[in-house]
Order: sequence, then C-alpha cells, then structure tokens
Amino acid sequence: RKIDAKTYYEWDETLAIVRELQPDAVIFSDAGPDVRWVGNEKGIAGDPCWATIDTTDLYPGLAEPAYLNTGERHGPQWLPAECDVSIRPGWFYHQHEDNQVRTPENLMDLYFASVGRGANLLVNLPVDPRGQVHELDRAALIAFNDQRQRLFATNLAHTATIQVSSCHHAHHDTTALTDNNPETFWAPASIDRTPHIIVRFDVPTAINVIDIREYLPLGQRIDAFDIDIETASGWQHVATRQSIGNRRLIRVPALLATAIRVHLTQYSAGPAIRSLGVY
Repeated sequence: RKIDAKTYYEWDETLAIVRELQPDAVIFSDAGPDVRWVGNEKGIAGDPCWATIDTTDLYPGLAEPAYLNTGERHGPQWLPAECDVSIRPGWFYHQHEDNQVRTPENLMDLYFASVGRGANLLVNLPVDPRGQVHELDRAALIAFNDQRQRLFATNLAHTATIQVSSCHHAHHDTTALTDNNPETFWAPASIDRTPHIIVRFDVPTAINVIDIREYLPLGQRIDAFDIDIETASGWQHVATRQSIGNRRLIRVPALLATAIRVHLTQYSAGPAIRSLGVY
C-alpha cells in the first residue's frame, strides 16, 4: 500500500485540535508550525542556524535535513530549531548500552552546539524495565547540569566597565547588557556604521566563554560579528561568527584578558543586543 504522506495524515485537522484544546502548546515537525526539527538526531545545530526558514515545500516527514539544519536567512517563517538527541546510542533502554551513556562533558559540547547556536536542546532519557530513568543516565545529566551551573554562575561583565561605540537615545543604558532582562536591550545609534561593545576589566581576568543574545521581539537582525580579546600582548582576533538569535555561546582560547570587544560587522536592520555575558 502506498499513501501520499503530505495529505494522508490530515495534519491541518490535527493542528486545529491542538490549537483548540492546548492553545499554548509548541508544535514541532519538519515544517513547524512553531519549531522545526534540526535535521539530525545528534543534538547539533548548523553554524549558523537561522531561526527563519521557508516552509513552502516542507511538511511533516519530508524535508531536506541540511536545509533544516541551517535555516534560511530572511526566510518568511520564524521556526527556531529544536535539537533532539538521546543520552544513549538509541532512543530506548537496553542494558548492553549501560557503558555507552553520554558523559557530562559530551552533553556540555552538545549544549554549546545547540543552545549555543540559538536552538533548543531536547535530551531523551529512556526509561528502563522498572519504569525509571537509569541511575547512570541520571548521574550523567545531573553532573552536566552541575557543570553548566558552575560555568554560568558569575557573569564577569557585571563588575567590568562597559564601553560602547554609540547609543540610540532611547536605549543608552549599558547596564541592560549585563542584567539579562528580557524586556531591555542596547542599540547603537543609527549613524554608527561600526558598532561595537567593549568589556574592560580592572585586572587581567581569566575568560573562555562569551554569551550574546539578541532582543528577539525585533527579530534576528545581526548577520555577522567579530570577537577580539586584549591581553598584555595587545588585541588579538579570536572568532568570527554569523547569527546570534536567541543565544550565541562562543568558546574562545582561555586567556588572561584585560578587555573583550564584540564588533557587529554585518546587520540587516539596527542591531538590538539583549545581553552580553563573559565567563
């Protein structure tokens, strides 16, 4: 028997039922309508991974994985990616895989490759024959969470001096950059063609992670940016990236920094940075 997978399941009717009975539910598929599959089951988003995409030729169960993985800059639909992955080789519990549970370090790498690229991370925890998550799986996940909590416990930018190239008159308060308040943001003046933010430390400070988030009510505006770090030897370029979106985590070489500079090199509309973290 052959079916037309595009029409057979009558997804429009299913979506209508969900919207009626659970209006705040977030619906996931290759084509959304709220979030999209990232195109693999490895927990890894593309770099860049745009939140926008064109769903014209997409429907649940049929899409090009590479296209889902990166999205499309200026695509007409806003469908952030969700990165699904299992904590074990498969999606169900098997005793012979007890020695193949992902390590906390591997889960952290996946976090940077998913959440750190503006996507969402969904980790599958299969239940064992007791109907419980196995002790090894729980231990790995808890240890990963402990590592993550320690890493992001203290935003070093809080006690640093924030310098900006310019400010839009309505968004000049640079404290918005370190408060991580979803309602506030920093925006450069419209005449500023080389907007940048400098985080300057009073003493050389050990850093290795930069955390940048855009103010999403205004959309995903930044196309590319550079990160430079100042040490006792002067400024050095450490990263060039495309796309920020909900969150961009950049691992940089572990250095004693006197300052960090984020230079917004390309943008499609006036940039709006919700927060900047240094860890």
